[in-house]
Amino acid sequence: MNQFFKLRAIKNHWLQPEKEFLAKIKYEPSIKYTTNKQSVFNQTVTHKRGMYSEDTITCEMILSPDEYLDLKEYLTSKENIYIEFTAGTKYLQMPVTFDKIPPMEDNGRSFKAQYVFTFKSIYYTNKFVDFNLVKGYGFGYGLIYGFS
Repeated sequence: MNQFFKLRAIKNHWLQPEKEFLAKIKYEPSIKYTTNKQSVFNQTVTHKRGMYSEDTITCEMILSPDEYLDLKEYLTSKENIYIEFTAGTKYLQMPVTFDKIPPMEDNGRSFKAQYVFTFKSIYYTNKFVDFNLVKGYGFGYGLIYGFS
């Protein structure tokens, strides 16, 4: 099922205009540990410390050449990127990174083509950011002066 997701970005501590796309989203949450080792005395006991989340978000979308170039420029020119989408009944917002952008296909230079973008989100605690409080967003000024 296709749904809309938003990308919000921060550049030079200023919030940039958001982008909204229609995509088929696959969300895979996973929990990992910084320390994960077996006990020296009892091999059946595993010591786990430093829990963090490493989520994978795969977005499958059909883009025109202009939309693809716009999204590519948006992703590569920003410092911090946040994604917002609905997973089941829960609205999620998380910081994301990406390894590589899928190349533009030959027929994608003239026609719409399907692209798969994979984002990774690594965080210890996921706190919802209220972007309306950040200066530089929209027409008004928020209570916080950018991001530090």
